[in-house]
Amino acid sequence: DRGGGVRVIILLQERRIWMKKLFKGTIIGCLMMLLAVPVMFVKAEVTPDENGVATVTTYADLKEAVGNSQVTTIKLGADIEDISETIYVDRVLTIDGQSTYTLKGLGDSMTLAGGVDGSIITVTKEGNLTISNVTITDAKKYGLQAYDGGKITVSNVTIENCKYGAVLVNGGNLTVQSLTMSDNGEQEGGNGIEIGKGENVTEIPSVTLDGTIEVTGENQDSYIYVAEDDELDKFEVKNSESTEDEFKIKDGKIVITNSEGEIKFESNEIGEEITAEGEEYTEPVVKEEQVTPEEPEIEAPNTVDNVSLYLVLGFISIIGLVAITYSFKRKFEN
Repeated sequence: DRGGGVRVIILLQERRIWMKKLFKGTIIGCLMMLLAVPVMFVKAEVTPDENGVATVTTYADLKEAVGNSQVTTIKLGADIEDISETIYVDRVLTIDGQSTYTLKGLGDSMTLAGGVDGSIITVTKEGNLTISNVTITDAKKYGLQAYDGGKITVSNVTIENCKYGAVLVNGGNLTVQSLTMSDNGEQEGGNGIEIGKGENVTEIPSVTLDGTIEVTGENQDSYIYVAEDDELDKFEVKNSESTEDEFKIKDGKIVITNSEGEIKFESNEIGEEITAEGEEYTEPVVKEEQVTPEEPEIEAPNTVDNVSLYLVLGFISIIGLVAITYSFKRKFEN
């Protein structure tokens, strides 16, 4: 039937048109998706404000901010708990945890940078890091490392649960304004601040106290550890003029004294082949208590007794005057 054939032709043409539209729409959709994919994976750059301050909330942002020379101060805006590899600082930089946030490593799951470095942050020769108001925890090795001339200043920093120790001064320079260490080091006694000099390190390590050091937790035996099996041959411990606690050298050990001169903590023994430069410890002068002698109590005299005494003395005086007068009179009469 001719009418039926025409309808079939019309249906086929409509289907062909619909298929073309579908194909065209699919192509456009795919192109749009391909264009959108790069946008989805583009990470927003960490941009500092006019003062060079950048706030970060992720490990990736932290690494980017450290590597951005325009950023002079990094403020944490959240806990960063997935640090998988050491962050290196090779310039002047400030990191502020704002007394709230934590830098946390992945512990034994951290990757050793260069096959050896398992610190949360390592400051190298050209670096000068001031880190404050933050807790650093769960490093595969050390919380912080000052390496071969790198400088670190810690202020209101807590370092805890780091497998090898709190801070490694590996030929670098550490200044402590306020540091609390807790349960660092798995070896007997644990390690707080370790002073050492690794292979190929050329600088002499030094530690300066400009405030206080406190230790909490179960491992409270070794707050300062002087390396025994590396290239260390000389180090220096110093004190600022305004420091409350002080480093001293006593009987082949480093000791930390409080404001009264009493020993708070001490290190292991310094090897005979190592030169330790620092102020020698002297026993604090004990001030003797000055006892103020009690004044004797003077009893008030009885008034009645006084009157009687005065009457008797007066009577005796009168008798004496009469006797003297009578004696003179006898003399003149004779």
